Amino acid sequence: SSADKMTDLMATAHLADVICMTLGIGLGSDGLMYRLDDKALAHVGLSHADLMGIMSETVHQISAAGSLFQMEQLGKGAEGSETRVA
Repeated sequence: SSADKMTDLMATAHLADVICMTLGIGLGSDGLMYRLDDKALAHVGLSHADLMGIMSETVHQISAAGSLFQMEQLGKGAEGSETRVA
């Protein structure tokens, strides 16, 4: 039936959600009780090893982005105004 057919969007959304939940991003009331649907991996042609690599890269990219936000915060004064270093 059409209800059983997984679309590209469904598979991608599910995998993105699994990645975020597994990494502790946006945990809701279901917490870490989220299960990966292997059909989603198969639909997009990925293996479990591919998913682990994507998760590793996601952690790396989030860490890099976090340091950018910290650098921006260092340039702000107590009231949010720019401070200048002589």
